[in-house]
Amino acid sequence: MGHDYWGNLYDESRRGTTLAEPSATERRKVVRDGDWNDYIIRCQGRRVQIWLNGQRTADYTEPDESLPQAGIIGLQIHGSSASEAWYKGIAVRPLLKE
Repeated sequence: MGHDYWGNLYDESRRGTTLAEPSATERRKVVRDGDWNDYIIRCQGRRVQIWLNGQRTADYTEPDESLPQAGIIGLQIHGSSASEAWYKGIAVRPLLKE
């Protein structure tokens, strides 16, 4: 979430870099400034896909097979300046076996 981060997949703790992101033009078309934005984040194995307001903005498959495939789910906001983040309607669902 945030100005240049909407729809991005950002690797905060390991690499400190963006792994996948929409173009600035695509981001501007999709983000609802000053309103609620809907995210779907789908993680299956090493693949992560993100949809923002119904538009897929990231599709990334981790090439490093040595990275752990389990962990925690956390909601965060960067702490470099005064900020506020609101969340609602959060659901975590297991994927159906294909």
